[in-house]
Amino acid sequence: MAVTTWYFIEDDQGRVQRTPVTELDRFFDGDEVLPHASGAVRACEVTLSVRGRRVQSVHRVLWLRFAVDGDGRCDLDARAAYAHLAVVHTALVDQEADVVPLGPAIAGERLRQEHAWQPTAAHLADVGRVLNSAAVRAPVVAIDATDLRIL
Repeated sequence: MAVTTWYFIEDDQGRVQRTPVTELDRFFDGDEVLPHASGAVRACEVTLSVRGRRVQSVHRVLWLRFAVDGDGRCDLDARAAYAHLAVVHTALVDQEADVVPLGPAIAGERLRQEHAWQPTAAHLADVGRVLNSAAVRAPVVAIDATDLRIL
């Protein structure tokens, strides 16, 4: 079994479709233009376990928004700020320490405020349909009014 990440991008019609990670990499390098009807690329990042390309379980679902420049390419300054917040947010914190640093919690809140978006029921259904259709035993996620619930 392997852990992998699948990406979904909102297209110009508002549908969320799976996209190859290489396409997203080219976008982050500034070499690719992705659909950005909302003024930013809206993506869904799903971390999951697979065996033989079949979904075993879903670990995490993130709804991320990435700024674009005037040409529709990744805004490299915003990308650097996002990367910095992500690194600070995931910093290891010594839970036994007398003083706990606030940096990771503050960075996490800024990530949610500046780089997250709220999917619609249609977005949730698009991603849930792909995940459940690729699952060994469906369903691996349930769709409720506000998010995908990992089963």
